[in-house]
Amino acid sequence: NVSNPGQEDTDGDGIGDACDPCNDSFEPNNDFSSAQEISVPYLSEGTCIDAPGDVDYYKFHAAGGSILNISFSHAENEELDAVLGVFDPCHNLIYFSDNTDGNPDPLIYNAVLAVTGDYYVAVSSAPDYSFSGGRGLSSGSYTMNIEIIPFAGDLDNDDDVDGEDLSSFARAFGSSSGDTNYNQDCDFNKDGAVNNEDLSMLAIFFATDKPEAALPGDFDTDSDADGMDLIGFVNAYGHFSGDAEYRSIYDFDKDGVIGEKDLALFGRNFGGSACVGD
Repeated sequence: NVSNPGQEDTDGDGIGDACDPCNDSFEPNNDFSSAQEISVPYLSEGTCIDAPGDVDYYKFHAAGGSILNISFSHAENEELDAVLGVFDPCHNLIYFSDNTDGNPDPLIYNAVLAVTGDYYVAVSSAPDYSFSGGRGLSSGSYTMNIEIIPFAGDLDNDDDVDGEDLSSFARAFGSSSGDTNYNQDCDFNKDGAVNNEDLSMLAIFFATDKPEAALPGDFDTDSDADGMDLIGFVNAYGHFSGDAEYRSIYDFDKDGVIGEKDLALFGRNFGGSACVGD
């Protein structure tokens, strides 16, 4: 791929359309300010890391307590070594995925979004673990599927889903809009009926509390990632699972070693505070 000023360059990546293997219409979307706004569920089409060093940001709105699932696959004939990050409304990196259980592609599953607000998904290539761009070493096309399961079942608004909520739901179960026992608050998917689909959504969150925001890197749980957290991280840096000094809380990617990747992820949140949201 070469720059060709004589060709139209639809996605603005410096590669003429005739030579560009991926004409990504979302470009430029390389940071929070230029993130492509999407509606979920979302399935990407014609998206790619245009060239080594590129990073793609996407923005979507989610209610606090929702569960996020992201599946990802790169084109089989291309060598994209993708990394995936999720950022909260305060731009803290809260979830990260690289290769997953032998799968060369990242995967984020059952990720809890604690606060209400605009979230961001970033796609880059290794070793750009901070998603700042300019460090990735591969490129290629990808497909990404983003789904959200909204927090459901807290019918009495006491920040948990318990027996009282289940009793309220039971009174409305089997009803439809217009029935005397129909309760729109129990119709979680808003299809006009309180049925098994709504029950399945309630079951996901039953016996759980609505989550509170946490900041990866806040090892001493004082709501920020600061010098005290850095001291603990430095003491554990370089150690492997099984070492006396190894602590799993410092192993962000859970690969059994506290190394450069964990340092990059910790550095991304250093100086930040737990997010309050909208």
